[in-house]
Amino acid sequence: MEVFQMSNFCLQPRGDTYTRRSTFDSILAGCIPVFFDTRTAYDQYIWHLPKNYSKYSVFIPKNAILNGTEDQIEKILSGISRDQVLAMRGEVISLIPKVIYANPSSRLETLEDAFDFAIKGVLERVEAIRKDIKENKTLEMGFHAVTVIGLPLFLLLNLVLAHAEIPTTLEGPFKPVTVPLDNNFRGLATDLPDTDPRVQRKVTGFEPEQISVSLSTNHDSVWISWITGEFQIGNNIEPLNPETVRSVVYYGKLKSGLTHKAKGDSLIYNQLYPFEGLQNYTSGIIHHVRLTGLKPNTVYYYQCGDPSIPAMSNVSYFKTMPVSGPRNYPKRIAVVGDLGLTYNTTSTISHLMRNHPNLVLLVGDVTYANLYLTNGTGSDCYSCSFPQTPIHETYQPRWDYWARFMQPLVSKVPIMVIEGNHDIEQQAGNLTFASYSSRFAFPSEESESSSTLYYSFNAGGIHFIMLGGYIAYNKSADQYKWLERDLAKVDRKVTPWLVATWHPPWYSSYKAHYREAECMKVAMEELLYKYGVDMVFNGHVHAYERSNRVYNYTLDPCGLVYITVGDGGNREKMAIPHADEPGNCPDPSTTPDGYMGGFCAYNFTSGPAAGKFCWDRQPDYSAYRETSFGHGILEVKNETHALWSWHRNQGMYNMAGDQIYIVRQPDRCPVGPKILKEVPNMDCFAR
Repeated sequence: MEVFQMSNFCLQPRGDTYTRRSTFDSILAGCIPVFFDTRTAYDQYIWHLPKNYSKYSVFIPKNAILNGTEDQIEKILSGISRDQVLAMRGEVISLIPKVIYANPSSRLETLEDAFDFAIKGVLERVEAIRKDIKENKTLEMGFHAVTVIGLPLFLLLNLVLAHAEIPTTLEGPFKPVTVPLDNNFRGLATDLPDTDPRVQRKVTGFEPEQISVSLSTNHDSVWISWITGEFQIGNNIEPLNPETVRSVVYYGKLKSGLTHKAKGDSLIYNQLYPFEGLQNYTSGIIHHVRLTGLKPNTVYYYQCGDPSIPAMSNVSYFKTMPVSGPRNYPKRIAVVGDLGLTYNTTSTISHLMRNHPNLVLLVGDVTYANLYLTNGTGSDCYSCSFPQTPIHETYQPRWDYWARFMQPLVSKVPIMVIEGNHDIEQQAGNLTFASYSSRFAFPSEESESSSTLYYSFNAGGIHFIMLGGYIAYNKSADQYKWLERDLAKVDRKVTPWLVATWHPPWYSSYKAHYREAECMKVAMEELLYKYGVDMVFNGHVHAYERSNRVYNYTLDPCGLVYITVGDGGNREKMAIPHADEPGNCPDPSTTPDGYMGGFCAYNFTSGPAAGKFCWDRQPDYSAYRETSFGHGILEVKNETHALWSWHRNQGMYNMAGDQIYIVRQPDRCPVGPKILKEVPNMDCFAR
């Protein structure tokens, strides 16, 4: 500061960022700041510094320095007269009250300090935002950075601005928004090779690897899963014997005191192809151990393996969910779909981890191992590259690579998974979902489900329903009957929020998979609406889309909010064309899901798209859509408000690309069985 006080000019070159804290130091010292980029001050401190920057500062474009002589800066500054310097220093000194805070106990009746200026700016900004929201002009939820001296005020402004700018579903329905494709960021949709250190085996013998945590139905129980031994792939495989390695977990509240012990079960699975030239696969030994009697919202340390060998893991930890209740919620829940294991995936997971989730939901399509032949040859499009294979092959080691890559996250943060179409993996005997059903632990039995393909669980005051899009879902099917029973048992006084997930979306305006899951929608939508499900998360379409509240293609204030997050990063790349764009509406006969069959998608019979199979503009039900890789974060604040934020990979992890408060209205939209209004939009039936 003494050096600044003795100087007329204080240079402010950019460092790691454009922001320079020394800008304020120079103002406090009465030293004229010299800027080389408008982002250093002029574009940031719009509430605290005058618009006419030439009165208090000097701006020298960086190109003038790069293209000038070594003494270019000195030549420019020495050309400013002494009178001009004195006048500018006077202006600088007059700015001091705008960048400092008065002592709260003092009485400043006429002098405005930084707090006054900041609050004025906040109020002006809030008023402008309210006006934009009313006029549906708010396309993105970012806000101008406001940096002033003092962390408490910065946090206050951050909070005020964030809440001021975030719309709520009460203000909807919103006019549809399409964010133009950003061709500058397509990411790297190339799979990580088996030589990448992050996917290689780092343990020896029967030491545990691929460790993960998943939830049971309530806070007092979790599952710990891991694999011991090496997989085999080839023509002469010899499966390991699960009985040769024990499944034991030691755990406790202290890292140095793992006083509790739990035992579990183990298994192996095979992926077999009865065709000459195709390689078979047998897994390592997969272990699942359920821990019970846990306290809510508590950190537990654990170690898994077989102590008799000995072959034990390092000590890791997890945190239990809050006890179910209307005021208790996990702080952040990450939602992601269609992950795969590409370099885009690594970007998604890196961003996701920096948001510090307490729970991860993966809404289908885990590894994309079925984009490979059994010899390890892969393709972005299996049917395009390998149309003559006698069966749809897979390369099962991709599951092991994926689990190794994910272990740093899922060994500490519980992950809950539901199946996708790429997880079907048909093999000999028409067996399907072998890897999916074997590698993850599911609370199927605890939630009274007979299948790993659908189940439910609680996380604090949220009841999650994980539905299967690739198992029978009609009204006579076991899944539908289970869903009826599960919904009927939900006590909304204990778990006010009801969230459903499955893989193929019902409400998507992209050409890819357009109306593919219509038969599932026809079978189940009425039931979900009747019981007041609040929101739905889907994958499958490799883009991001959020709906307005909708029921049976009609905007409805009591309808569900549907969010598609199939943009995790897989190698099939992003979905770009929209079905409502000229020439992109698919032939209806091509839309039914190839695995489930049936045909339910007919032309709309009413509304703006009456008589057509596709809209000729972005549908009213589609509030926001964007083709980018990313992930979402759900933060339930209380029994009526939940903040949803979607983060694109090319943005900062803490800056949302799309953000909205989803607001429940239990008084307006009662939950539980109710008489449904008829909406004659469609005539659908399953074949």
